[in-house]
Amino acid sequence: MKSQSAMEYMFTYGAAFILLGLAVGMLYYYGVSSITNSVPSSCTTFSMLQCDDILLFSSGVMSLQMENSGPPIRILGLSCTRGITPNNFPQNVNYTMETGQTVFTEIQCPLLAANFGTTFTGTLWAEYNTGYGANQITEIGRVFAKVTDLGSPPSYMESFVPISITDTKGDLNTPFQMPLTINSITYNAYINSNWQNVEFSIGNPIGMLNSSEVNAWVSSGPDNLGNTIVWVNIPYYSQPTRNVNLYMNFLSSGSMSAGGPLGEAAFLSSKYGEYDDGNVVFPFYSSFYGRSLGPIWSQYGQNIYSVGDGLSVSSRGNIMPSYIYANPIYSTSSVFLVNVSNYGLKNNNLMVGWLDKASGRIIGVNVISRGDFTYPWTSGYGSVSIYASGKNLGSAFIQYALLYNPPSLGMQDINVTMGSIGGSIK
Repeated sequence: MKSQSAMEYMFTYGAAFILLGLAVGMLYYYGVSSITNSVPSSCTTFSMLQCDDILLFSSGVMSLQMENSGPPIRILGLSCTRGITPNNFPQNVNYTMETGQTVFTEIQCPLLAANFGTTFTGTLWAEYNTGYGANQITEIGRVFAKVTDLGSPPSYMESFVPISITDTKGDLNTPFQMPLTINSITYNAYINSNWQNVEFSIGNPIGMLNSSEVNAWVSSGPDNLGNTIVWVNIPYYSQPTRNVNLYMNFLSSGSMSAGGPLGEAAFLSSKYGEYDDGNVVFPFYSSFYGRSLGPIWSQYGQNIYSVGDGLSVSSRGNIMPSYIYANPIYSTSSVFLVNVSNYGLKNNNLMVGWLDKASGRIIGVNVISRGDFTYPWTSGYGSVSIYASGKNLGSAFIQYALLYNPPSLGMQDINVTMGSIGGSIK
């Protein structure tokens, strides 16, 4: 009886284990569940170019972060293979990486299959030049990456471009507002003629896992015919960071809105202020909309200011000087910026800046022509102010006034690197 029970036990549980093994095998075969699928994508570095943050799309495009731990070099080409040294570098690039600089880049890899859960193991290569002698080839590293559902972005996104913002002298203190100059001609196959189908994200391309929209505001060139200047509001980081990585995303339809995440200066829209989201990008913003200064601004002295979808400043003979002022919430790094679109005052009679608390005088910069005029905040300053002396005839027209917080060490120490098109992923 005991031997019979033992045999029954072996047959019953043996069959169960066999069936379980077959089930696991089938799941592994079809890529539904496997040991490799539970392992995160990785990059083992073999050179001064270190690779990290691997993301593999079903199109074969691999997005990654690359840091230069060696001397400054010029990157001339990138390649991805299944282990052999490349015969050529089909991805021609041309940019300099300083010591310690980090950039986002994309490399096309030869996938044999692109199904969710399949894996790719290969080698990343770079062609570069140190400024001395012939070009050199280096093995960046060996990569193991999985194709994930991130390779199937939402249908409303057509493509993207990674943007790397790097502080060359220290860490970036956030938040801050950063002006980017985008050569829109380069992307005219993706950008609508009115720039309405562009959004910016941080973390990943928009609509994908771990991506977050950031608010942006176009100040000039909202088309695909030349350079476009767009201000991006970099969000808060819990710790200072050397590098901020953005994505400029091209959508299949328009997305501009006065509430963000993308807008434009009030005067750029056919209806004044229709897509103006300056108030969600900057800590203080005024487009002088309507017919009055409203509750934001106060005035001292005689009335030589008038509002009409912008601010007109007049100087009329020998009347007393006057100024308008506002009391925004600002930080110790704030910069006051005023954009003047038309200038006809004589003898530098217009000044923009801050009201000095001790003297009660405006401390700032004299406006002498059209353009942007800026003045940084200094301890002891109070209200932001626009001042006209009123001593000579003339007029000026101001389109907007705002405060922005630059990176802690100033814009001059910031490198902005534009990556390549991420590839059509419709």
